[in-house]
Amino acid sequence: MKRFFALAFVLLSFSCVSTGSEERINAIEANLETVKVKNEELKKELSKLQETLRKQREKILKVSVQLKNLEEKTLKLEAENIRLKREVKRERTLKEEIEKLKSEVVKLNLRLKELKGSVLSNKDCCSKSRNLCRLLDERLKGVEAKVQELENKLNRLKIPSVKVEKISPK
Repeated sequence: MKRFFALAFVLLSFSCVSTGSEERINAIEANLETVKVKNEELKKELSKLQETLRKQREKILKVSVQLKNLEEKTLKLEAENIRLKREVKRERTLKEEIEKLKSEVVKLNLRLKELKGSVLSNKDCCSKSRNLCRLLDERLKGVEAKVQELENKLNRLKIPSVKVEKISPK
C-alpha cells in the first residue's frame, strides 16, 4: 500500500505539468500501476491463503486419521469393557459359590467332628465288646469243660433204670 501511494504521488506530480490528455493517460497509467500493485498484493495474499489452506487440509487429514484410530480404539475398548463386565460377573458368581462351599465345608467339619466322636465311642464300645466276648468265650470254655466233665461223671454213674408204668384205675 505504501508503494501504491508513493507511485500515485509521483505520477500525480508529473501529470500536473502535462496537458489534459496526457493527464488522463497519466491518471490511467497511475490507476494501472495501482491495480498492478493491488494485484501483486492480492496474489501474495492468495498464495499465503492457499498455503494456509494446504496446511489446514493436511491437518484435517491427520486429524481424520487420528479420529479413525480413536474410533477403532473406542470399539476395542468397548469390546474389552463388555468382556471385563462378563468376567467380573463370573468372578462374583464364583465368589458366591466359594462362600457357599465354605459354608458347606464348615457344616461338614462339624458333622465330621460328630462322627469322629461317634467313631471313638464306637471304638470304645467295640473294645469293651471284644473284651466281653473274650471273657464270655473263656467262661463258655469253662462251662463247656464243666458240662463235659458232668457228662463224663454222669456216664460213669450207673443208675438203675426205673421203669415207669402206667397204672390204670381199677
